[in-house]
Amino acid sequence: MPAEDTEAPAEAQQLPAHSCHAWRCREPVEPRRLMCPAHWRKLPADLRAAVWLEYRAGQERTKRPSDRYLAVLQLCRAASVETDDEELRKKAVAHHESIAEYFRKHAIESGDGDPFEGLGGL
Repeated sequence: MPAEDTEAPAEAQQLPAHSCHAWRCREPVEPRRLMCPAHWRKLPADLRAAVWLEYRAGQERTKRPSDRYLAVLQLCRAASVETDDEELRKKAVAHHESIAEYFRKHAIESGDGDPFEGLGGL
């Protein structure tokens, strides 16, 4: 009887595909990146800084980002909404802002502080 090959094929060992978190973007990016370069550059500087402040090295492998990071991620998604349909834009922005607020409240209630502190206009 032949020995069983317990080694998974190389393609099965790779990380799953990861795409840009900008609204409706599917551009492939490295798992440790939040957005593709085009969308990242469009974010306000204070949001980009907040992403780096809240990012924990290796969270893309552990799949355990903090609530603070998830709150900021949703603000970035809201900021990335681009459409000529004003009603759709408002709904999409409100959706991501409400999710951001959920994670913000959870972070505050957990004693981790307000991830939006220092962000302009919030």
